Amino acid sequence: MGRNRAGEASLAFAEESGVSRKHCAIVYVYIEGYHRFKVTDLGYSNGTFAVPGEKRLSPNQKLVCKAGQIIRLGQHNEFELVLQ
Repeated sequence: MGRNRAGEASLAFAEESGVSRKHCAIVYVYIEGYHRFKVTDLGYSNGTFAVPGEKRLSPNQKLVCKAGQIIRLGQHNEFELVLQ
């Protein structure tokens, strides 16, 4: 996820969004009978946060979370991890 040109990221944000070019990676995994997501901060200045609680991930830190987790990139870009 980031500000890359179309085709270079699964989800791209506008230049003025405060999201870095390669901000974070999100991978869906099936662990021991449970659906999970692994969110990895890629070390850029505006940060990747788990909401609520405003937990900022350290650079290259992986956070395993359930569907329904809200992730914020920078100050204003929030989204919810869902399965459909």
